Amino acid sequence: MTSIQFFAIVSFLFPLAYSPGPGNLSFAAAGASGGFRSTLTANFGYHIATFMVTLVIGFGFSELVAKQPKILNFIAIIGSLYIVYLGGRFIFSGVSKLNLEPIKITFLDGMLILLSNPKGYLIMTLLFSQFTPAEDQNKLQFIIFAAVVFTLNNFFAVCIWTIGGNGIAKLLHSQKSQKLLNVIFGTMLILVAISLNL
Repeated sequence: MTSIQFFAIVSFLFPLAYSPGPGNLSFAAAGASGGFRSTLTANFGYHIATFMVTLVIGFGFSELVAKQPKILNFIAIIGSLYIVYLGGRFIFSGVSKLNLEPIKITFLDGMLILLSNPKGYLIMTLLFSQFTPAEDQNKLQFIIFAAVVFTLNNFFAVCIWTIGGNGIAKLLHSQKSQKLLNVIFGTMLILVAISLNL
């Protein structure tokens, strides 16, 4: 792979990875609720799933989706329901408690956030449809390289969103402000879930 190809891929992935989406908003909300450290296990799950799904798409899932586009529609519906569930967890956290309990997202939550994110599947499919070399001998190397670059790029994006969410929460010290922040992030997640199906 040439340096021009590398920069073309990074230029393609960069704005997509750092824009608001289910993954970034989930980690921003979790970072605001429990701090950066509380998200590390989920972050690990998210990025193991990212790497594995990218490999699967690189090795042929994208061709299956091209032949059966309803698969992506099914993923979008299931993913949206899960994102609405996460949004509800943030909105209703601590409603009946004196102290707000931080919302902890687990390794499995991290994996499910990625696996149910149709935006991720679309980006991965576009990545391979646009940049996969025509020569068969270079395809394996490219798919592995693309999976590594995609995963690392997403990792940095998720960390920035998590730190940003935590930073906003630190500015808002009162219980009332933190509850409002949970409601805002939860509502944003639900709106993203709805937009995925429009």
